[in-house]
Amino acid sequence: MKTKINLSLFTANYFILSLFLLLLNDFYLKYEFHNFITGKLSDFSGLFIFPYFISVFFANKTKEIYIFTFVLFIFWKLEISEQFIKFISKITDFAFYRTVDLSDLIALSILPFSFNYFHSQNKEQKNNKNSSFALNSLIGVITVYSFLADTNPRQEVKVKIKSKKEFKIHSSKEQILNSLIPRYSYTNFLKTDSLITICYDVPEYRAEATAKVQILKIDKENTVIKIDSITGVEIMGHLFFGISQSNINACEKMNSSEYEENFKASFIDIITDNRKTEYPTYSAYKTE
Repeated sequence: MKTKINLSLFTANYFILSLFLLLLNDFYLKYEFHNFITGKLSDFSGLFIFPYFISVFFANKTKEIYIFTFVLFIFWKLEISEQFIKFISKITDFAFYRTVDLSDLIALSILPFSFNYFHSQNKEQKNNKNSSFALNSLIGVITVYSFLADTNPRQEVKVKIKSKKEFKIHSSKEQILNSLIPRYSYTNFLKTDSLITICYDVPEYRAEATAKVQILKIDKENTVIKIDSITGVEIMGHLFFGISQSNINACEKMNSSEYEENFKASFIDIITDNRKTEYPTYSAYKTE
């Protein structure tokens, strides 16, 4: 007997709450606080909604779905899955990523609660005639997106490239600092010759690189900006398709000259007015 799909299950209170927490954690909390709680919150909320979501479409296979989720999560968190993940990333060009941390397995404890909640909601909403198909579909789409976003909304690529590149600018050091200070308010720090951090766009690969630089006074009308090193790259995902594995590979293979050229285009050319842009493609902050 064919089981009718009950999309109204997507409006269940705890499902909506878990979905909200998953998205909030992946797009904000992880990066603002980055602690033990934010590290586990996505696992708990993700494990609550993933088998629940699949069960909506296969309600007569709920037990098998939850068991499969249990086994899959353990495999995903073990080092033995590394080659499989690389293989899938290569053939799909979708950068699957996870942290190998066995303490994450504690999140499996949420599965029984999700299982029981699904069955209770399935009984309660079986005859729900007030359900909005448009709303249910929207929540379903957002849920699918949350799974992709949870895989990785952004990913850091560790690079350590030394550079001796210098840019001589016909502008005083004070003028350059004044263009940064109003937005980043490190006045005292920026008026020294110490290293500062410039984050700038690498638009070809949807990435942002981090450079350590010095801003040095030559005379009253000229300044030199020296790149000391490129210390990291963060790659951003697409709205619905996550991060491209090819973008990660490309950033890992970029040499110092390529990063320096992007620095020139996304920072130097803007502060010297050689490139007009409505929005800055860089940010500056204190180097610890």
